[in-house]
Amino acid sequence: MTPTLGGLAAGAVLYWGVRLVGKQGPTNILEVVVAGDGRLPFRTGILRGISSLISIGTGASIGREGGITHLSATAASKWGQLAHWQPYRLRLLVACGAAAGIAGAYNAPITGAISRRISFWVIFR
Repeated sequence: MTPTLGGLAAGAVLYWGVRLVGKQGPTNILEVVVAGDGRLPFRTGILRGISSLISIGTGASIGREGGITHLSATAASKWGQLAHWQPYRLRLLVACGAAAGIAGAYNAPITGAISRRISFWVIFR
C-alpha cells in the first residue's frame, strides 16, 4: 500500500510541479552534454529529485542512482551557470556532476574519478 501512495504522491509532484514551472528546455543529461550547451533547468531538476526521493522513500524499486545522478548534474550545471563558464566547460562540469552522483550512489569514489577522466577525454578530444 505504501509504494502505491508514494507513486501517487511522486506523480502528483511531477504533474503539478511541471505545470507550475512550465517548459524549460532539455532535461536529458546526455543530450545536454553531447549536443547542448550544458544548461540543465534547475527547477525541473529539483522537481525530479523530489519525486524520486518520494518514490524511493516509500519503497518503490526505481533505482537509487537516477535521482542522485540527475540532482548532482543539475547542481553542477547551476554552479557553472552562476560562474559564467563557457559551454564547453559547462558540459564537462555536468558530466562530472553525473559521474559524482553515480559514484555516490554506489559508494565508489575511484569510479567517480575515472568517470571524470573519461568525460574530460571525450569532451576535449
